[in-house]
Amino acid sequence: MRRRGRTDALQTSIVKALRAVGCSVESLANCGGGIPDLLVGYHMRTCLIEVKAPRGELTPMQLEWAGRWRGEGPAIVRSVAEALTFVGATSPSPDGTRERYASRRRAKASAGGPRSRVPQS
Repeated sequence: MRRRGRTDALQTSIVKALRAVGCSVESLANCGGGIPDLLVGYHMRTCLIEVKAPRGELTPMQLEWAGRWRGEGPAIVRSVAEALTFVGATSPSPDGTRERYASRRRAKASAGGPRSRVPQS
């Protein structure tokens, strides 16, 4: 079982884009234990982001962590545009391609996933 994530090109691009619009970004990818990949601060707001490939799924460890977390849950983002939208640096995409971590929670209700602040399209 993999305990610590790896940082790929997508995550690197997302971090660069977030920093370019003025976000504070800390990578949590090497923390393991199901902790989301990024801690982001923007306009006096702190949020967590889990970076996933287009078809990537949350691991059981990530779902377990989300069930224990008492703060606002992370969002799953699959592109730079989704990350920027989540933090409020752009307007929502018209094609509705964003995926909400909360939808994963509903799908895996027994595991208790986190909540997301990304509006549904």
